[in-house]
Amino acid sequence: IPDHYATLGVSPDADMKTIKKVFREMAIELHPDKVGDDPVKLARFHAIQTASDAL
Repeated sequence: IPDHYATLGVSPDADMKTIKKVFREMAIELHPDKVGDDPVKLARFHAIQTASDAL
């Protein structure tokens, strides 16, 4: 089972406001329109999306 908190880099006791803020910052940085075809960054983008949806 993936640790969604670790994927986003937040502590397990983080509130939803903090989680959303961190996700938005990472999503802007890793968005496919910005990174192009970089498979590592695209995989990371999908991982943070999954983690955010799960939390």
